[in-house]
Amino acid sequence: MSGQGEHRSGFVSFVGRPNAGKSTLTNALVGQKVVITSDKPQTTRTVVRGIVHREDAQLILVDTPGLHRPRTLLGERLNDLVATTLAEVDVVAVCFPANEKIGPGDRFIATEMAKVKRTQKVAIATKTDLASSEQIGQHLLDILWTGFVARSTVLVYNPDLVSESELPESIMDLAEPKWAGKVSFSPTGADFQAIVAAVLDLKGEKATREWLAGLKANGTVYDGNNVVLESVNSGETATGIEYHYYWYRDQAESGDNSDGSKLYFFGNQDPGAFVSISGAGVLKNGENSEEAQKFVAFLTSEEGQQALADSYALEYPLNPAVSLKPPVKPFSELEPPKVAISDLDNDKVVEMLSDAGFVL
Repeated sequence: MSGQGEHRSGFVSFVGRPNAGKSTLTNALVGQKVVITSDKPQTTRTVVRGIVHREDAQLILVDTPGLHRPRTLLGERLNDLVATTLAEVDVVAVCFPANEKIGPGDRFIATEMAKVKRTQKVAIATKTDLASSEQIGQHLLDILWTGFVARSTVLVYNPDLVSESELPESIMDLAEPKWAGKVSFSPTGADFQAIVAAVLDLKGEKATREWLAGLKANGTVYDGNNVVLESVNSGETATGIEYHYYWYRDQAESGDNSDGSKLYFFGNQDPGAFVSISGAGVLKNGENSEEAQKFVAFLTSEEGQQALADSYALEYPLNPAVSLKPPVKPFSELEPPKVAISDLDNDKVVEMLSDAGFVL
């Protein structure tokens, strides 16, 4: 920004995926239609400028074509046009439509924006008129962080004690009397608590309390998911609730604690198919925000995601360009339920686990 005396002026570029509401926002701020708008993506194919006048300031808005992972020569040219614009403005405003969930396209843009140096960047929630207050609140939480790896809930089972045809359709079934003495888990760990939080969000408090009571009656409690895996593998218990990577890690190492067991993935958006995500964000007032931005950009980049995929972690990378190698079940084949991260009530979960008799 620059100015003389009390008057200030500057350039702001609106960036976002196609049909993110950039042109509509430009027209609204300018006060008249200066950019064509349409429901059809990529309507804007050139850089269009509009001027906002105030008594003490003048703001030049730069509307750009939708930034996306290009698949055509036209897409590449439009992206190049956006990249050129970013070097010529004072602020980049990244637009995320509030009526749509954050997706791969948004994460691609966030990664690209993290590479832009020296230019101030802000996030804007657009299309708020098309979203409920709950959607807007969730959306504001979503755009403050980005996920970079995920893990799937699974049921590890011993085929000598229970056949695949006998396995439950839902994780909720494990609370039924027929599973007495046949299930194990580690309730003191963050993994299990996240799974319970998903059950609470999807099924409600009453059903979750009943489920926990059933697990308490039926289950064997262990301290740690690796111990759960060992108990199932040895035949001490028939099944165990945990995340996918414990079994795959042991298989990659030696199989000593997993060769006698198999994995079962719940489907149909069951609470047992819950996928937990690890995210990263940058503190607004952090001392090393530029370095943090670089780190987050690396975590979500194809290079960083590939490094995670090739590591011991065996957690699912979230960059669509990267995937885990077989025998890990492909992320695209998972059928997780839709759970809003902001709705996961960890404090309530701890209270409910304590009430159910699990010592935390």
